[in-house]
Amino acid sequence: ALNYAYVNCTLTLTGGTGSGQERTISAYDADTKVATVSTWDTTPDSTTTYNIDVPLFAVRLGFSNYFGGAT
Repeated sequence: ALNYAYVNCTLTLTGGTGSGQERTISAYDADTKVATVSTWDTTPDSTTTYNIDVPLFAVRLGFSNYFGGAT
């Protein structure tokens, strides 16, 4: 993935500690695979599972066009 690949996508905690919380990804580092979001109400831990929602139209347009990256 590219550094901007998940910016503006929704990260939802789907199970374990913090389940049900959602945040918008504001930055993503492809080298470390770390997404930046605002502070969680309950901090996720090793029991937490998650989903990243990438809008279908972003995939159809191509990530670089939707997320503002270079082609």
